[in-house]
Amino acid sequence: MSIIKNEDMNIDKQEQVLSLIRTLRFEFRELSSKKPNDQVNTFKLKYVNQAIEAANEVLKDYKPYADFEKFSEEDLPTNSDVLMMLSLYLDAL
Repeated sequence: MSIIKNEDMNIDKQEQVLSLIRTLRFEFRELSSKKPNDQVNTFKLKYVNQAIEAANEVLKDYKPYADFEKFSEEDLPTNSDVLMMLSLYLDAL
């Protein structure tokens, strides 16, 4: 049985979140290049928001925008909106 330090878990979580944000950004870059002003459906938005919430936990006070927590499900963002925020999060991570 090995003992895992809390710092190791934080590094693993950061790597997981970084990989997730990177993959989502790639997918939304493709969507945005074809239809930048189309609204994101609720299925995709659910998973984008989960990734952003996980990134917020990792970044804490170093989030791209202090007042941004996640996208609203009532006011669906466009593909280009999501791409912009994922790019900012990727840079911050």
